[in-house]
Amino acid sequence: MVLLDGGRIQWLDRPGLALRNDPVDTGAVDTPAAVFSPDGTRLYVACVLEAPTTGRSGAVQRYAAGARAPEATIDRFPRGTLPVALRTAPNAAFVYVATAGNGIATGRVHLIDAATGTLLPTVFAPGGACPALALSPGAARYRPCVLAAPRHEAALLLADPAPVTETPARPPRLVSRRPLGPGGEQELVWWALPEGPGLAELPSTNRPFVPCKGMAPGLVPLRAGDFDANRLRPHQCEVRLDPRLEALPDLRVSKDRYDLLLNILNWFHPVGVEIRTRRLRRHVPELSGADDDSTPAYTFPTYRTADRHPSRLTHPDKDKDKDDDISVRP
Repeated sequence: MVLLDGGRIQWLDRPGLALRNDPVDTGAVDTPAAVFSPDGTRLYVACVLEAPTTGRSGAVQRYAAGARAPEATIDRFPRGTLPVALRTAPNAAFVYVATAGNGIATGRVHLIDAATGTLLPTVFAPGGACPALALSPGAARYRPCVLAAPRHEAALLLADPAPVTETPARPPRLVSRRPLGPGGEQELVWWALPEGPGLAELPSTNRPFVPCKGMAPGLVPLRAGDFDANRLRPHQCEVRLDPRLEALPDLRVSKDRYDLLLNILNWFHPVGVEIRTRRLRRHVPELSGADDDSTPAYTFPTYRTADRHPSRLTHPDKDKDKDDDISVRP
């Protein structure tokens, strides 16, 4: 079987993969996925339907092998959700349907009871649309499991499908979440390099999925890399205490002294450098719980991109908009 454009499917004969009759029109505008039952007698097709009044909706059609019309249509998916991946359980009892879309219930994995052809109320919520979905084979020597990879997360989810067989059925139980990467304490970092006339802006530099906004026409190289979370990046420097003082467990730094340091940095912060103060903040009782993404007024992780000096007649006020004095970018 081959999925064609326009919501069509094409049956093939196993010997020689010859075409069997004409393509089958499912009536859908798209068929993003399909899967056979373990014994090969049934085919489940994910369908994207479109109606003039309600817009797009999702459904799954079930065909007997070689049939030109579905024997059942499973719908009633939450509004705004569209199927993106299908998998059948090794015992053929359930069909897993991963969905995506714009509704509040998107990014979930639904279950179809294969015997009755009905959608179960049980759902597995991996936290995002999962076009990559896999079930362990029935003859595997390890425990049955479900693997899901959310589209916008650099992570692999491992779930136990045993609760699905209970009465009443419950969703698969999440066992572990494994971040993808080289391992260890690594941080993912994105760059938009200004190597030509083109300009681009990244709203975030450390998320696995980052939209890129074009600011000026032209080529803009984008790069991604992994850095040791315990070391500084190439554009960073750090203000910290003497290592002998840092080793003292009871050492405390008053917030007034910390604010004085920020005032100094506000005047002499160089262009193109991000200053980190994480280790120093650990000794400030009021800020010991703040992370590197806290407001710049307390952490000063700002990246100065223009050499615009503040007026000598006006003392910079960190409570005001920084763009009044200098150009900064978080």
